Amino acid sequence: MNGMLKPSEGLRFDLPTEAQWEYACRAGTTTALNNGRDLTVSYGRCANLSELGWYDALTSCLNAVGRKKPNVWGLYDMHGNIWEWCRDWYEGDYASDPEFLDGQEKREYRVARGGCFRNDPDKCRSASRDCFDPAERGDIGFRLALVPAKRQLRRLRKCGPAAAAFDRGTVSRRRE
Repeated sequence: MNGMLKPSEGLRFDLPTEAQWEYACRAGTTTALNNGRDLTVSYGRCANLSELGWYDALTSCLNAVGRKKPNVWGLYDMHGNIWEWCRDWYEGDYASDPEFLDGQEKREYRVARGGCFRNDPDKCRSASRDCFDPAERGDIGFRLALVPAKRQLRRLRKCGPAAAAFDRGTVSRRRE
């Protein structure tokens, strides 16, 4: 990236937390997929997922970003294609408090979300999560989130509920 991405004052780039990733993926939906639909099957070809992402019934390799439909916020490839690293270390349940993550003890596995082209539809739904060793290479990539710097985050929390959406992080909405 060599300085091409420069956050404005009070913001920084980071991996999204699990909560930020899922919030961005869902884009206001409560269904298994971010197009407002649920999976039609757990294994094999799923028509509702096929318009959004790459998974094992459609392809045997990684595909270029943006060839499927984005969610309503303009985010592409949130379902399938490649697992995406999250900032969290894996635990049975996930936390959404950025201050918790800053003090979170390093563990063996880091969380990944979204599924990949080698997975069945059930691994590519919005709520699906997995974990991998951070040294893992292959079907794992990342998506950056633009989040408040620590000093800005403390200031926002004093503002109360009105700042809650910003507190969750602002995710890039455009395909590069």
